[in-house]
Amino acid sequence: MHGNIISKKTHIFSVIMVIISALSFAHQTFAETEEEKLARVIAEEKALVFDKFDHQTALEVGMKMVEYAQKNNLPQTVFHIERNGQILFRVSLAGSSVDNEHWVNEKIAVVHRFLVSSMRKKLEYNSMKGAEWLNGFPTGGGDAVKFWGLSHEEAVGLVGGGFPIYVKNAGFVGTIVSSGGPDETDHDLIVAVLKDYLKK
Repeated sequence: MHGNIISKKTHIFSVIMVIISALSFAHQTFAETEEEKLARVIAEEKALVFDKFDHQTALEVGMKMVEYAQKNNLPQTVFHIERNGQILFRVSLAGSSVDNEHWVNEKIAVVHRFLVSSMRKKLEYNSMKGAEWLNGFPTGGGDAVKFWGLSHEEAVGLVGGGFPIYVKNAGFVGTIVSSGGPDETDHDLIVAVLKDYLKK
């Protein structure tokens, strides 16, 4: 009887160890590399293009971001949408602060400078860190910030959460910003909402 109990406990322990090993392997298998992450972000930008983007579109997208954050208990508290320099949607929820205003402006600065998401520029910046070829440029100095000639605001804005608005046959027209959480989740929230809105 005692031997059977020990045998069962040993079996259970073995099963648990197999499960833990499988989960560990799955995590290693599915964890994105920086290169894969950059490729995904570029693909998101290419796919998430609007047929049109007007005041009503901004309102609908903005409200969907608020609803998505609240439904999923996410930390994002500030949502900003602008088109051609005009703010079409802006809300600051409980938990936001003046500091978020700075982050919004810094993310916008990056998107306006490069016409791509701030997450993409963050990943591109990370891929260039310590690159030997940067040392060959007078303005490089081994630093992508110097190489790109970024302003202080643009350099600080190299984080996720700013996303470009592209319209078919019109090109770049504005920026969507999410702020309040870890920067990668700021980016992911925008993408999740746009995929649902655009049925991508």
